[in-house]
Amino acid sequence: MKAVIMAGGEGTRLRPLTCTLPKPMARMCGTPVLIYILDLLAASGFEEAILTLKYMPNTIIEHFNGDEYKGIKLEFVIEDEFLGTAGSVKNALADTNESVLVMSGDALCDFSLKEIIKAHKESGADVTITSVRVDDPREYGLLRIDENSFVTGFLEKPGWSQANCDIANTGIYILEPSAIKEIPNGVVYDFAKELFPKLLSQQKKLYAHIASGYWCDIGDLESYRTSQIDMLMGKVSCGFTPVAEGIYAKTTLPKGDFVVIPPSYIGDGVQIENGAVIGPGTVIDDNCLIGAGSKIRESVVLENSYVSSLCSINSAIVSKGASIKKGASLFEGSAVGANAIIGEHATVGGGVLIWPNREVSSGATANDNLKYGVCSKIMLVNDGLEGDFGVELTPERAAVLGGAVASIEENVRVGVGTDGYVNSQALKYGLLGGLISCGARVWDFSTCFPAQMYFFTAFCGLKFGIYISGGKSGTSIKISEKGGLSLTRNSERDICANLSKSEFKRSGYDQCKATTDMQSVNMMYMRELCSQAKAEIVGTDVEVISSNTRITDIMAHALERLGCTFCSDDFIIRINQMGTRGSFFEKGLGYTFEKLLAVAAYHELKSGADVALPWDAPHIITNIGKSLGRNVYRYAENPVSNTQDKARETGVKQLWARDALFLSIKILSIMKEREKTLKELVKELPEFYVANKSVDIDVSPAKVSKKLLDEKFENTDDEGIVYSGEKGYAKVKVKSSGDTLRIITEAVSVEAAEELCADIESIIKRISIDIKDEK
Repeated sequence: MKAVIMAGGEGTRLRPLTCTLPKPMARMCGTPVLIYILDLLAASGFEEAILTLKYMPNTIIEHFNGDEYKGIKLEFVIEDEFLGTAGSVKNALADTNESVLVMSGDALCDFSLKEIIKAHKESGADVTITSVRVDDPREYGLLRIDENSFVTGFLEKPGWSQANCDIANTGIYILEPSAIKEIPNGVVYDFAKELFPKLLSQQKKLYAHIASGYWCDIGDLESYRTSQIDMLMGKVSCGFTPVAEGIYAKTTLPKGDFVVIPPSYIGDGVQIENGAVIGPGTVIDDNCLIGAGSKIRESVVLENSYVSSLCSINSAIVSKGASIKKGASLFEGSAVGANAIIGEHATVGGGVLIWPNREVSSGATANDNLKYGVCSKIMLVNDGLEGDFGVELTPERAAVLGGAVASIEENVRVGVGTDGYVNSQALKYGLLGGLISCGARVWDFSTCFPAQMYFFTAFCGLKFGIYISGGKSGTSIKISEKGGLSLTRNSERDICANLSKSEFKRSGYDQCKATTDMQSVNMMYMRELCSQAKAEIVGTDVEVISSNTRITDIMAHALERLGCTFCSDDFIIRINQMGTRGSFFEKGLGYTFEKLLAVAAYHELKSGADVALPWDAPHIITNIGKSLGRNVYRYAENPVSNTQDKARETGVKQLWARDALFLSIKILSIMKEREKTLKELVKELPEFYVANKSVDIDVSPAKVSKKLLDEKFENTDDEGIVYSGEKGYAKVKVKSSGDTLRIITEAVSVEAAEELCADIESIIKRISIDIKDEK
């Protein structure tokens, strides 16, 4: 009798394992499952087998390096198009006058094929369907049989309410030529769904042989893993000989001070370092290295894989050539594809699949399947998350961030706003889900701009304000803290800790509160905006320009209420899309945001008030404050200690330093109050100009900062380091991402500020080269 082995399936439910090899070549205890099938055929006396191939056929052909295996002549038939189970067998056989045994190339069994053939001959059937009794019939094609075991009907993967029999089709058939002739040529055709019902309708005899022994359809990753445990426990006959009780190896166990708990399998060329614990129920394939102190339990580690020290792998699969770095953890049901990398102290969550050649960065937690790109540790950069929508920023990731923020404290009060783009709204819904499910009290400010969000956060006394921006220019989720100021270092660390551990507070249904619609607070923003005009500005002729129409609308409404007109080209206010920075043009002369900030601060200081400014506000303002005997506080982006409490407390009340709309109204009011043009107000200030530059680095920012201190730079009380010399004043600060330095220079001319900026950039680049050379 000739055998046909169906070996063309893609094995989609076995991915990522089968992304790089066909399903029949999946290794089980060091040997492809197809080899176990051929061994079974050889033991039963078969002399000829046809393998039907489609997905990655050359992998199978090249494995045998010829057309013979243990006395069985092999023939390989490659399908150009998918033909289904019966269609592929007909394509392989063409016309035949013999009985044929058909087997699946991805099932593990130890049935007696001789008994099946004998039962077929004795039954006189056109088809014999090898079957087994199963406890849970819902995932199988079932057979209804009569008292003589002839098939009377079929039931495909029923629910419990329909499952009235327990005899499952194993996919092992014996077909007579009369049955094979009923399969049409060159079309998609299935045994269970089409051929067998057709034969039954023709009154042909279909016999169900209930076999004894082991059988498992390796249809998914869980059955792939657990069937190997069955092999180790002796539930299936596969010719293993233990080298110690319950421990199997191709040759001998490696030497070392480690523990192997039976049942387990160790392949050839395996190295296991001291203190490692392998098993129970574990397979370590050929040429793997297991690091010191690692623990691997009920898992499969395929050939040429590297598991570093102190790793924990539980009920997981590691594919060929994968690398699991120091301290990494793989939880139940996870699988790592071929040549993938799991970074140091990274975590792959339960049931998570990592595709071949993907990487989970050090310290990151993969809670979702990783098919594309890199799974990086979720870190706050510039007070939030940034990236492309649908890649780095997804609603799922927004929900995780929401859970991390809400878990900071009980019933934390959080405000949420967006720029109104559709992708921003999608992220907002994810964020809200995370916040609400972890017990946060959420204020929904709907559509606004960042400067407004700072005001809302301060005005409503919220712990955090979260603003989501989208559109073509990029997507980000930014978090501000009490008063609309940047996050303190403590809050940033707390949120990052919650993100990295993925351990969030969970609330019952009665603890989840509905969001509060806060769109009406826009009226309060308008009132506070208008209140910046301490003097009458009636009759001021001004034009406002911004790419954000919401900003132009709000400014127009506020200026109209204050009695301004809008028909002048002589006085123009430009405000950025975020509402955080602006510039003025008076009779053709431009005035930067830094100049406007200095004018407003000088007015406050001269009137006897202290001021609080962001860390990057012009240094000249500090000198002006000293000359007037007043304090100029600086609040850092991420303050570490409580030394900045006074700065932040004052800064909350001076929104004009962070809101270009407030600043614009304030400047117009000062001009009216002082009866001076903007040009005249600026002339009251010392001459200064500002230049900015960002420099990317690929060395330790701490080492760069340390070497800059050797180059006549000095530490500051807030953030960054400073330089003060003949050319001017400069501040250098590391961005929170750690890979960029921001340079801000001040000098008496534009050229001098830019020259100083270029000089410091050159110094940083030279220092970076020196650090690399030291390595």
